[in-house]
Amino acid sequence: MAQLLILFCTVLALISFPACAKDDVIPVAFSEGLLDSQPVASGLKVLVSDFLDDRTDARRLGLRRAVVGSDEVYQVRNGGPGDATAKALVEYLFRKGWFTQYVGPGAEENGDVIISGRILELSLDSTRGLGTDIVAKSKLAIQARNHADGSAITYTVSQSGTYSVLWFEEKDAEEIMRDVLDKSFEKFVERIKVDGGGLHFR
Repeated sequence: MAQLLILFCTVLALISFPACAKDDVIPVAFSEGLLDSQPVASGLKVLVSDFLDDRTDARRLGLRRAVVGSDEVYQVRNGGPGDATAKALVEYLFRKGWFTQYVGPGAEENGDVIISGRILELSLDSTRGLGTDIVAKSKLAIQARNHADGSAITYTVSQSGTYSVLWFEEKDAEEIMRDVLDKSFEKFVERIKVDGGGLHFR
């Protein structure tokens, strides 16, 4: 009986005083830092600029809710969702073999295609108890504008995912957020083709 009481108190302490409670913020990175490692390549040059964030709260992603203790806020690490989403898209396209580059707002770079878009929904929420269930959602309107003829295409993609862990670490939240974004980007890429020096719907 005494051992069960000790175990209960230990679990309660872990729930009540999580490692991230110091500043009540859990920073989440959307990309893995591959932007500076891309080789120079030939072929279609795709530039990706910041996404506009149409959400009410332009920085916060959501909450890690506690059964006991205080809630914690999921927040984008080093920047806002707009540039973080753009950089995540650059890394996704890079892994798929595209010649792609991130350009900040107002940058005057020459490319065959400029991809940008709007964030319609982007959230990361979880409930902390004996384990943690993390739910991530995204809805993006992705636009590709072709330099050659001035044409543009826009495609809206949605994706969600749930991830359950027994012992929560910050990387768990990052992994599911990246997975949801990657699957959103995949839907966009599957819908388009390279044609006439630009991107068009299949």
